Amino acid sequence: MASSMTSPSSADVLRILPPNSLAAYRAITRQNLELPDLRPPLTTVCQQFLFSCILVLQKYNFPQSIFSRVTSLYSSLNNRETEELCHIIISDTDNDERVWDLIFSLVETKSNLQSVVPSIRESTPRTTLSSPCWPCITYKSKSSSMSSSCNQMRDELNPLLQSELEGSIWKDIAFDRLFEDAGGSGNASQIDMHAIMASNTFDEWMSMAKDTDITAFERHGAIWFRQFSERCNVADRFYYNSGSAHMSDAYHGARRRLDICLSRKLAEPSHSLAINGSEATHSWKDVLVLGELKSNQNQDLSKRLILQVARYGRETFGAQPGRRFVHAFTVCGHLARFWFFDRVGVSISECYDISTETGQKSFMHGLLGYMEMTASQLGFDECYKDNSGTTFLPSVGSENNHPAYLHFGDKKFRLLKILCWSPAIITRGTLCWLAKECDSRSSICADNNCSTCTECVAKMCVVKEAWRDTQLTSESTLWQVAKEKEVLGCLDIIVAGDTDVVARNSRVENNVRKYFDYTEATLVEWKILPEETGEMGRRKRKSGAAIMQTIHSEDEREERPKPVPILNESRKRAGSQLESSRPSKTNKPKDSEVVQARARSFMVVRNVGKPLNSGIRPLNLAETLRDAINCHRSLYEKAGILHCDVSIYNIMRMRSTSGLKGFLIDLDYAHQLSNSQEQSLCITGTAPFMALELLQTPGTPTCHTWRHDLESFFYVLIWLCIMNPYKTLNSWVQCLASPLCASIKKDDVTWAFEERVLDNFHDAMNPLKKLAFGLREILFYKQMDPRELEELDAKGLTRKIQLGTPAGDGARCNMYDRIITAFNDCIATLAGSEGEENSSDG
Repeated sequence: MASSMTSPSSADVLRILPPNSLAAYRAITRQNLELPDLRPPLTTVCQQFLFSCILVLQKYNFPQSIFSRVTSLYSSLNNRETEELCHIIISDTDNDERVWDLIFSLVETKSNLQSVVPSIRESTPRTTLSSPCWPCITYKSKSSSMSSSCNQMRDELNPLLQSELEGSIWKDIAFDRLFEDAGGSGNASQIDMHAIMASNTFDEWMSMAKDTDITAFERHGAIWFRQFSERCNVADRFYYNSGSAHMSDAYHGARRRLDICLSRKLAEPSHSLAINGSEATHSWKDVLVLGELKSNQNQDLSKRLILQVARYGRETFGAQPGRRFVHAFTVCGHLARFWFFDRVGVSISECYDISTETGQKSFMHGLLGYMEMTASQLGFDECYKDNSGTTFLPSVGSENNHPAYLHFGDKKFRLLKILCWSPAIITRGTLCWLAKECDSRSSICADNNCSTCTECVAKMCVVKEAWRDTQLTSESTLWQVAKEKEVLGCLDIIVAGDTDVVARNSRVENNVRKYFDYTEATLVEWKILPEETGEMGRRKRKSGAAIMQTIHSEDEREERPKPVPILNESRKRAGSQLESSRPSKTNKPKDSEVVQARARSFMVVRNVGKPLNSGIRPLNLAETLRDAINCHRSLYEKAGILHCDVSIYNIMRMRSTSGLKGFLIDLDYAHQLSNSQEQSLCITGTAPFMALELLQTPGTPTCHTWRHDLESFFYVLIWLCIMNPYKTLNSWVQCLASPLCASIKKDDVTWAFEERVLDNFHDAMNPLKKLAFGLREILFYKQMDPRELEELDAKGLTRKIQLGTPAGDGARCNMYDRIITAFNDCIATLAGSEGEENSSDG
């Protein structure tokens, strides 16, 4: 009966399905929506539920035309429809009728979801959803994937941060040497801290932790930090409390506030307003050290706290491009810790009990150490200078709170503006500046920021900074190889090199973690972290023994169920740490498991191009992509380098109107192949532009090949031609996170290509439809003459899609040639049309 149904209503579906067929899926969805801090985004929840509905329809043999229409809802629901569906899913009734009513109502109202029967010549078998193909690779979502969106809400950001930080957070690390060398004097550890702040000041503050009013603890903490700053009187540093005011300059306008932040001293009257508790504006650009206060000691190292401090760290990286690392501290009741964020993870100190005198001294030594640190020790780079020539350090209230110059080797560059940067924590942290080379041998333009006069245009360059994996060949080395092989469109490098590294090997002088001792470090795992507890008045407080158990891993608690606080005299730590027994040496993590090694690389190039997606016309786009493909071919065939990350961000347009119109950048993920190798053993790429075979290969992942990069060029063309691609092609953006999205992408470029892709082209890009259709034919289908196609039509058969890479140099050259020919034909047609328009206008 179901198989004969073509346009069902919810009543038709309910007559066939058993009662409450969605009950189990609704229960799972309700659980996801009830998570307090780690709830997935509503869009993700709805997508997962729709996928479950599709599986139910398929299980009871509904025709493909029905559940494919439900599939189309996957990426087309707006915010109101998403909220309405979630409300019905979590409603008290277990009746499925309202759910199916809404789903089929939405199907009918979406005009672009009408079923279209493709012709035999253009159709392929649709993807079977019951056994989706999916590579056996773990992809980690990063918070930088939200950089193109203005939605920075906590519920949206937390799942991405949790995925990004997983396996990269380490606790119980010794920070002693970090503070001993603060400021370079080595005198911080010699100061009697109780002469600055007496022990009874802590007693009064800690007594507030027992109050059910959690704001009392924070208010008294703000007063304590103000007094500490005044009595230390270190240069222009001061610990401020932001009160109820949100921090300004937040990334994409996110509304967040800090309890405490160390910054340079505000100018009057702002300083007086801040210390008197009035609303004074603080900026993320000014933050030197982050601070968070919690009255509940049970929140120490909870998921909630880690994600909250991580959000602040991410916000600081986003507001301060070029920041190498970020310091932070937390106080949860009488438990204090120091934190360190860098581009490979999070390092968290041992726990200091500030209800004891030794713990108080250790904590205050750390706070004083932060105040005395140099700009470099705070995470700012000595290569970046301000107008006076000193190492850049944010100045509170400055209109342009960015460095003015980059000094690298014997070169000096004037930094004009930021071209791109990443706000994520664990990432390459790529930062690009538009800059101007300062050459003392030639005349200098009177305007330092000029970029338009003939003299300055000749000096324009791009500065790129990135934290690369030390196991990968540096980008500058690959470009040098390409230049020696006379590769087309090769970048002209002015200067390049590495500066800092991040690794556990403390013997390396330029290691940013050289002051940390990881001997007793243990990995923080989300699944064994203490639960996020309510505020003090809502839940009974844990006993002291239970508190100590919550700050250690499950393995440690099994080894000694009742840990007791001890003072480790042998290591001469200043302060009382809450410690349990540690794993034996045989059970300690290996060095390679603690941190991933990265090197900070600089590269300055003379090639200053235009972004591919800015004000481009069909003819410009076709010429740019054609020349970029020629550059890709030259890079592969002459230098043996496979790009592996073709996207709209890594293809640039030439500023000049003559010669080459487009070129490739960013070889951070490129792979240099051996003489006998034709493919890269790693899979990389930007989600919307990744080849289908990389997304849908079952079992062992498919190696990255030149054909996959050519397919990425095809997706770049579609992305730039289509209207609102982030909405229309949302499944492409999500294809690394969901097998259903990968299946939808395959449908989009095969049987539903005209309906979902070509019909959504912007009117101005309609002249490129024929090119897009031709590229699809070349990439996915075997060449067939008209007679063979007619025979298939007569037999009612469809052409089989081909996702693999043909073997041999001849097959590769043939595919490149056919693609370039398709572009040349399109360019000739577009150029002729523009010539006719110009003639008629004349």
